[in-house]
Amino acid sequence: MPTPKSTIAVIPTYNSLDLIAARVTELLTSSFSTVVICDDNSSDATSETLKALTEERVVPILGDQNLGPGGNRNRVLEFLERQDSDHLFFTDADCQVTYRENLVELIDEGFEESDVGVVGFGILNPDGTPMKWNYGDLMHPVLEAADQRLEEMMDRKQIAKEQFMIGAPSRAASYRMLSEKRPTVVGWVAEGCFAIRTELFKELGGFDTAMRFHEAHDLNARVQRLGYRTVFNPIPLVQHLEYDSRFERRPEDEIAAKFHYFQKHWGMSEEVFRHLFSLA
Repeated sequence: MPTPKSTIAVIPTYNSLDLIAARVTELLTSSFSTVVICDDNSSDATSETLKALTEERVVPILGDQNLGPGGNRNRVLEFLERQDSDHLFFTDADCQVTYRENLVELIDEGFEESDVGVVGFGILNPDGTPMKWNYGDLMHPVLEAADQRLEEMMDRKQIAKEQFMIGAPSRAASYRMLSEKRPTVVGWVAEGCFAIRTELFKELGGFDTAMRFHEAHDLNARVQRLGYRTVFNPIPLVQHLEYDSRFERRPEDEIAAKFHYFQKHWGMSEEVFRHLFSLA
């Protein structure tokens, strides 16, 4: 008999008072050794709600400052110094668990091959359709700018989806794999529903705290630099409820994070970045 694996679930939360209790209840139906809730210094009553939880498998970590999504998830690192586990499973407070079997068993299966470092899973839109852009190829500085424009043209119905698929290789992966039925090696998977080897997450120091967007691209790029693969399993585990507590600063966060990523991994200057993406 194989040795049972210990898997910890991690839920980052920020002003998600109406969501967090339901997520904890859903995750406790699976055999997670612990459910860690990382609160990013919420201004609502989330902290009071978390302090009132009595289930012994639930561990709240209350932040005293707002670190953003990546930095908030990294709060689990301190807990990991005194708690052994094999895998971490991250999902967001606004991702309702729809998978009805034991999540831990499915997660463990994803790491049967020793060079798999990260496994991402399917996410559904509120209407039940598969979500795009929760996996695909890593961002490429030349392709990304052109492909983004093609996506805008497709959204305006200036080109057909088939033309987009041919012309936008760095973005078409997400569309292309929606019909796949088996796990597939990819460049990145979304931070809202993925698992990672615990020791690997610790070795990497978690997410890059300078990024409040695109942090999954950066994490997976560093995972692969260490010789591990990222795999996307199309089985949907959660349904995204589209509760966005940070919407007001999303556009500026996205631009800043994209520049940080290309500067970090490609040595791109700000002048070149602004030229590629037509920024003033």
